[in-house]
Amino acid sequence: MSSIFAERLGQGAINAEHYACRVNDLGTHPETELLKVARSIGGPAAWVFTQTGNGLLVQVRLYTGAGVLLDDSNGLAAIRGRIDQDRVPIPVNYQAKGTIAPWHPASAGGRP
Repeated sequence: MSSIFAERLGQGAINAEHYACRVNDLGTHPETELLKVARSIGGPAAWVFTQTGNGLLVQVRLYTGAGVLLDDSNGLAAIRGRIDQDRVPIPVNYQAKGTIAPWHPASAGGRP
């Protein structure tokens, strides 16, 4: 279930602010690794995971490039406001569409 949410999150992120962005997918690495990569490249990050118990629960955590969890005081309220106002990013043309690529630190010199 997490993979469906991660795919949709990535599709939205590639067009952040209507610009072609490259989103790097770390796959199933631990959250600590995600935060380490986010800090090393100075880019925002999203952690998507599924919990089971009393039903299925998918959680999404958004982080700043410094690895700080987003909350209402540092950006989360603005994101919710954009979603509520149906101001989601869309590419203005095919050239403006971003990409999703697997994260390969060895082949990318440690950077995306």
